[in-house]
Order: sequence, then structure tokens, then C-alpha cells
Amino acid sequence: MMYNKNSIITASKDATLQIIEQMGAISKEINLEIKEKDFFDQALLAVKNSTEKLNLILSVVGVMKAGKSTLINSIVGNQILPSRSTPMTALPTYIKHNASCSGVVYRFKHADLFSKMLADLHDKKYVHTHESSAFTKRLANKNLKLDEYLNSLSDIHEQLEIINDICRINIANKIDPKAILETFRLDEDFPTIETCFQSIKELKLEGEVGNFILVDTPGANEAKLPELKSIVDKQIKRSSALLLVLNYTDLSSDADSQMRSKIVEEAKDYQDRLIVAVNRFDARDKKSMNKNETIRYVKEELLEDIVLNEENIFPVSARNALLGGQSLNWLERQGKFELATLQDWQRDFLDNTTSGEWDEEDEDDLETIENIEETTRHAKKLLKSSRIADFINTALNRAYQNTGPDTIIAALGKLNRLLDEKLKLTLEADLDSACKTISELKIRVVSLENALINLASLSNVINKKLNEWAEGASDNVFEYIEEQISKLNESILTEESNERVATGANKRKEKAEKEAKEAKEKLILSIKIKLNEVNLGIDSKINDSIFILVKDIKRITKEFAGEVEHDALSGFEVRELALGFKVDSRKRF
Repeated sequence: MMYNKNSIITASKDATLQIIEQMGAISKEINLEIKEKDFFDQALLAVKNSTEKLNLILSVVGVMKAGKSTLINSIVGNQILPSRSTPMTALPTYIKHNASCSGVVYRFKHADLFSKMLADLHDKKYVHTHESSAFTKRLANKNLKLDEYLNSLSDIHEQLEIINDICRINIANKIDPKAILETFRLDEDFPTIETCFQSIKELKLEGEVGNFILVDTPGANEAKLPELKSIVDKQIKRSSALLLVLNYTDLSSDADSQMRSKIVEEAKDYQDRLIVAVNRFDARDKKSMNKNETIRYVKEELLEDIVLNEENIFPVSARNALLGGQSLNWLERQGKFELATLQDWQRDFLDNTTSGEWDEEDEDDLETIENIEETTRHAKKLLKSSRIADFINTALNRAYQNTGPDTIIAALGKLNRLLDEKLKLTLEADLDSACKTISELKIRVVSLENALINLASLSNVINKKLNEWAEGASDNVFEYIEEQISKLNESILTEESNERVATGANKRKEKAEKEAKEAKEKLILSIKIKLNEVNLGIDSKINDSIFILVKDIKRITKEFAGEVEHDALSGFEVRELALGFKVDSRKRF
């Protein structure tokens, strides 16, 4: 029997969910302190939630103004997240890839709660430090109702800015910050934007299961709001994978050092699911470190305590990637830039095409938008200089393609850590067996994943067999047809000879014509019979070759299925322990 990736992932997911259920049951039987019990239950619920939905949470973390939002925008290919000169992000925002989504869809289940908070601030006559902010305008207009659902990007930007400002104000002014921090426990609690990521839209998700989600996080180093560090720390623990954004212009800063320390602390849960983007690489000059030097510095100096492959470190310019990508998309869909209606991001792009600020009165600068080929050339050059292609084509694509398996493997790592850190003292007798159970399941999932890699080679072997069969069968059929045509020609010549003899032997005209007619009819009938025999012969030849082909392919697929059964699925039955449960994967395929 053939095994497909969907079935394997589903079986692995179900096995993991059963482990989660048993761990929850065990936690009820032991004497955890109330605080520890609450932490354990929340952590277990978060793992269960992401496993059920197969949500691969790739959290983008880094210090304040490192360019996290800009990098996400460049991946999406649009200004999906708002930005401003002052720090804005105080609350993680989830951005979910949907290849079939043509626009943007925003959802926030706690819109009513934040509407109430906004109304309370209005009643207290709170004055925001930024008079032009969306928050200030809402208070002035007494428009205090926030939306649970939006599909306009400008409205989404406004609401995200307001929500983040409400968080900042309440935390900074000690207006029940605990209520905010406790509101956001599960993935679905956070503001979520669903859209198509332009950078991976052409990719097919192998297995067609799982959700790929990027998460924008606040800068953990914001001195005025130390509580944001707690938000980031919790988000890291919720994540399936991490994308650490470093600032090339300030790699050795104390703020970066604190973030790196946190990553080192959590790194064992992520292994090869940790990606590092060194942003603002476009700021380098001749005296600065080049690409290879930067990669080695990050690996050997900044993150020396982590087993990190150089292939997972990418110097990039998120801003250049966003501006170049946006410009190419615009030029392809809308045509050239129009001077009268230039948008802010278009002016930013044009500034990058000159040595200084773009000047619409300068003839050379004006040529940049008047000539669409020239604009396109600059856009491609800017996009290439961003070095974003390497990052997307390797790290991001790899993360996306492994959405389902990596979500499960990340969940297993978290469960292993929960067992180790929270249940160790109370489950001392069963800990070794429990950890073995989870470790075996992790090994099994990896084995299954390795077996899946062989699916591609299996497909190639079968395709080769089909091509060989097509060529061989056609050669056999052609040889058979040529042989039968030769015999048919001989038969026709014999019949024609008999017809001539019959015509010459008869002296009377009528008798000659009659015998000639009969000879022709006999010839036609003979040809029809022969052609029918040829058709039957062809069918027999093809059926014989098909039988051989099917037998050959069955042998190959049976061998492959046997390998999967032996190397990957054997032992998928979780051993019976004090935990008292068993998973039989054979019932699931």
C-alpha cells in the first residue's frame, strides 16, 4: 500500500494530541502549585491549539527598530503592516499566508474589549503625545468602536495603530496592564491578517496541510515598557520557528545582546528552525564587513553558543526588498508611476534611484518615471541589491514546505521540555519512560519525513518505466503491424492473380464479369477478416506489455511501501507506560 504525506502527518498529529491529552490527565493527578499548574495548563493548551490546526508560527523577533515589520512586508510583497517613525508594535500581529486570497482579511476577536478601553481613555480625557495619530483622531471624532473584521488595508493600518497605542498607554500608565497581558494566551487571541504572500505564492505546500504564519513582535528592549519583554518571551515559547532580525549597523549593542541571550536560552527547542536575517546590510561601506565576514561574525561571535548553520544566516536589506518588489508589482499591473499621484513609498523608491533626494524638477531624475523601462531597471537593481532572493529561496521556502512536519516536531519539543521542567519531580519514576515515548515519536516523525523524500525518486522510477514501456510497446506494435501488412499484401496479390486467371479462362463476357465481381467481394472480405485479426493481435500485444508494466510497477511500489513500513512506521505504536495509552498508526491509512 502506498503512503501519502497527508496521511503520515495526520497520524503523527493524532499521536501527538493523544500525548497532550495524557499529559493533561497526569497534571490533574499530581500536586503542582497553583501558579505552576496554571502555567502548565496554558502551555499545554497552546501546544494543543497549534497542533490541531497545524499552525507553523514563525515569530519575527529582534530589538526595537531592527526592521521586523519591514522584513515581513517585503516577504508579503505589500505594506501589510503600518509603520511610523516612533515605536509602534506593542502587541504581536499574526500574518497568515493564503494562496487563494486576492486581498486582505483582518480579524480581531477582542475588538469589543479594546473598544471599551478606548472609550475609558476618552472619558478620562487622555491626550496622546502624537496629535496626528489615528488614536488621537478617533478620540477627537468620538469614533470609539473598533471592528472585529476588516478588508481595507488603510482601515487595517488605522486599527492596528490604535490597538497597539491602547496597549502602550495602558501598560505605561499602569491602567490594568494585567488584563491586557492575560487576554492574549492563544494564537487566535491576537490581531490576524490573512493575505497571499507574493514571495511564496507559486509554491505548492507539499501535503496540502498546515498553515504558514508570520508574527510581528514588539522590540523587547524598549526601556519605557519593560513589560514588552514578557510579551516577546511568551511569543517565543508559542513559536514553532524563529526568525531573528539583527541590525547590521549595530550588531554589538547591549540591546541586541539581551535578545541574543534569550534566543540562546530557547535555541534547543528550535534547532534548524532558527533563521537569522542581518538587516540594513545596504548600509555597509568599503570598510565594513562583507557578506561572508558578516555571516561568520554572527555564527562565531554573536551566536557562538548555538549550533547554527551558516546557510541559515542572511545579510539583507528589507527596505530595498520591499521598495523594489512593490515597484515591480506596480509597474506590471498599473503601468508607469504618475507624477501627479505619487505615493509615499514610490517617492522613497525614487529617492533610492539617485544619490540624494529625488527631484521632480531635475530632467535626469524625471526620466526615472517617464521611461517605464528605466523605472523597471532601477526596481530590479534595487531588489537584487537587497539580497532577499537567497533568504526567500532557501530559508523561507524550506520553512513553508515543511509546515506540517515542523509544526508537529516543534510541538513534541515543547512537550518534552514541559515534562522535563514541570513534571520531573512529581513523575520521577515515569519520567525516563515518558521522555522515551516522546523521543521515539520525534524520531518516528523524522523517519517518516525522510521516507517522504524517497517519494520523489519513486515517482522518477515509475515515470522512467512508463516512458520505457511506451517506447517498447510502440516498437513491438509497429513490428507486428509491418509483419501483418506484408502478409496482407501477399494475400492480395494471390487473390488478384486468381481474379486474372478467372477472367482470362472464361470466354463469355457475362460469366467473366460475374466471376470478377465475386473475386473482388472475396478479396474485400478477406481483407476485412485480416484487418480484424491484426486489430486483435495489436490488442493482445498491448495487453501483454501492460500486464508486464503493471507487474513491474506493483513490485517497485510494494518495495517502497515495505521500506516505509519497516524504516518509518514500524514502532509508531507508542509503547505502553504508566501513561496507559497506545497509538496504532495502521488504522489510520
